Amino acid sequence: MGRAESVGGKMNAQDPSDLWSTSDGEAELLQDLGWYHSNLTRHAAEALLLSNGYDGSYLLRDSNERTGLYSLSVRAKDSVKHFHVEYTGYSFKFGFNEFSSLKDFVKHFANQPLIGSETGAH
Repeated sequence: MGRAESVGGKMNAQDPSDLWSTSDGEAELLQDLGWYHSNLTRHAAEALLLSNGYDGSYLLRDSNERTGLYSLSVRAKDSVKHFHVEYTGYSFKFGFNEFSSLKDFVKHFANQPLIGSETGAH
């Protein structure tokens, strides 16, 4: 899969520094992202991605499980996969990866597939 695209905005892998910096309070910066939907439910995220997105489209939303936990919802073919992203107060954890800033998180995934293989395995 090529560059990932978001629902509600495009990720610019070449120069995301105009959107994010490595400062404290990065969780607050989420509010400014076009692909962050704070109160979207899992079901609503699936409906939005399946009706408006295409393979590789994604959005980030608050998880219902606990504060500081987010869900990255990604369209993969005709389904939507959900992945936890945890903000620890100083970094963003996504699976086995940890990023010190939103800028690093976005740069990493802007040019790498979020979903690998036809099975949808991460």
